[in-house]
Amino acid sequence: MANYDLVIFDMDGTLLDSGSAHEEMFERYFELYFPEMENDIIYKHRGKTILESLQIEGVEPPVIDEMFVKLDEFYNLMAEDIICGLKFDPCAEELLRILADNDIKTAMVTNSMAALAQQIVAHNDIDFDMVVGARPDTQDKQKYFDAIMKQTRTPKARTLYVGDAEVDIDVAKKSGIDCCIVYTPITWANSLEGLLDARDPEYVVKDIRRVRYIVMDSSAI
Repeated sequence: MANYDLVIFDMDGTLLDSGSAHEEMFERYFELYFPEMENDIIYKHRGKTILESLQIEGVEPPVIDEMFVKLDEFYNLMAEDIICGLKFDPCAEELLRILADNDIKTAMVTNSMAALAQQIVAHNDIDFDMVVGARPDTQDKQKYFDAIMKQTRTPKARTLYVGDAEVDIDVAKKSGIDCCIVYTPITWANSLEGLLDARDPEYVVKDIRRVRYIVMDSSAI
């Protein structure tokens, strides 16, 4: 019997190395739609939601609403060349295949826009039970977790969240689910010590493939 029935993965810095791609996309987005703004006002707040980043920068609510509409349009129409270049980390792909072969349900959540997340998954030909990204009215990973567990009929005790940032530990604890922190070359955190400072995730791995040993009973591996 597996230790967990559902594994929810963070996207950026956990499953794929997307930092430079996000920077390139935001530069293009602002040049096309909001050239009067600095093109790094979202990217420089990595780890924050898009809404939080814009609020920190003092952008007015009506402008934020317009920016979300344009951002959704941008990802659907103006960024395919960049999105096509975003590939899942080979170690993450290997893990996802192993989990699928052992009937472990998987989902992916991200504070990036839903339109972007869905395109990345489609271009990588990866199957998840659910993919949930930010929308103008919902940018709350805790709500994403609740929706995924409800849709997959998985209790909290049988759910594991895999992420790479302090906020991932915090939101997992608030949601009442176990957390595994991945610290690899693609992780956005600057240091493992800083990542774990004053936080206590249930698991820490330096190779995402080792998540299989956490999820599955050793006799099944």
